[in-house]
Amino acid sequence: MRNFREKMTVAAAAAVIACTSGAFGSAIGINVIGGRDGTAGTSVTTAAGVIPFGHWNNIANNGATTTSGGNQNGSASNLLLSNNAASDVGVTWSATNTYITSIANLSGDSALMNGYLDHNSAAAPATAVTVTDIPYKRYSVIGYVGSDGANRTGRISIGAEGYNYSTLNNYNASGYVQTTTTASTYPAANYAVFNDLTDSSFTLTNSRVGNNTGLHGLQIIDHSAVLSVNFVGGTSTVGASVTDNAGYIQAKNWNNVAANPTSTTGGGQAGSASSLMLNHTASNTSITWSAPNTYRTGSPTADQDDRLMDGYLDASNGVDAQINLTDLPFIGAYDVYVYLGSDTNGRTGGVYLNGDTSNEIFFTTNVGGSSFTDASDYLRAVATTSGDAVGSNYVRFENITGSSLSITIDNIGSNVGITGLQIVGVIPTPAALPAGIGLLSLVAMRRRRA
Repeated sequence: MRNFREKMTVAAAAAVIACTSGAFGSAIGINVIGGRDGTAGTSVTTAAGVIPFGHWNNIANNGATTTSGGNQNGSASNLLLSNNAASDVGVTWSATNTYITSIANLSGDSALMNGYLDHNSAAAPATAVTVTDIPYKRYSVIGYVGSDGANRTGRISIGAEGYNYSTLNNYNASGYVQTTTTASTYPAANYAVFNDLTDSSFTLTNSRVGNNTGLHGLQIIDHSAVLSVNFVGGTSTVGASVTDNAGYIQAKNWNNVAANPTSTTGGGQAGSASSLMLNHTASNTSITWSAPNTYRTGSPTADQDDRLMDGYLDASNGVDAQINLTDLPFIGAYDVYVYLGSDTNGRTGGVYLNGDTSNEIFFTTNVGGSSFTDASDYLRAVATTSGDAVGSNYVRFENITGSSLSITIDNIGSNVGITGLQIVGVIPTPAALPAGIGLLSLVAMRRRRA
């Protein structure tokens, strides 16, 4: 189900989704109305959630004619997307009960955190919600938990991934608090995040550990959009274009730019491109670049990853290479993958974003002579000093925010280059800065193909 070894810590985001038509850039919200003792819970009729948006699907209405207790099972089909478009998405749910917290309904968030599917018996199966026909190739799920009483322990899971929590009871007093705890402790929290899901369906479960706990609802956030740019480059011959799946994040529809088919080495290389493709969709994103030169590693094989690592913008003679992107459309935040190389191994360089050298990551080139032929050849640079740089060919900057981005390739010694880049949407962490650099996870990793 998962594309990556790494799991990203996720917390509340301030951004509101700017929804577009269709499944791209959209989301799905499911709210449990619930009810108890003849009183129905509340529907969500306005923007709500950690990533706030409207057009929620309100389910499991246990209204004024019913009392609490008894199994609560049901289903709904053709769920609305956050852009108010109907979909083929379906949901089924099963629980031993519904209940409400009876908090004052002051906002969409208060309404979301009121009614819930209740796991009120340790002997009964866990509450389960299954969502099918999800239209997103890559997505995150945010699950909201709670109870009418505080300090009740529970666990929320999708597959083998699960998080522990202790209920907060009153959203209006606490706001959104994330759990990232997988061990035996139970921190006070009311939501958990499951990242990098790729299946067309999933089942989310919520179970009590101590007293009754409940599932208030969930959000499904589309992170299918990937912006992929290949710097074609060249010397006296043009470099290679990428025409199929390539990159640490395997993606098609690469934007092949900066081809240098006729000139010889030397001289400034600058250019621009607009309406860059994100997956199969044209965007408003534009890119500009400048470098002392372009170059290429040699004659690439038919492997698309090898072709990505062929041509590059060359930082040389003490002059850096600079890339600027504007009008990035990503929801909340994004990760930036910068691919690096040279025609010779063992050359040291650095990469930093948005002019902030305090977050510079250093690398030593290890891609030369068309040696890049396998997925395991993707090696992440994590060194924070040039003296610690080791052979690597990409850098990942995590949890970046803002609609514009600059990337600098630092020419420290001999020639080094940027062969390409990818930008992938994520949900921001608490430490994501409002405009610029986020956290860097200094953990070496290798890519798995999707």
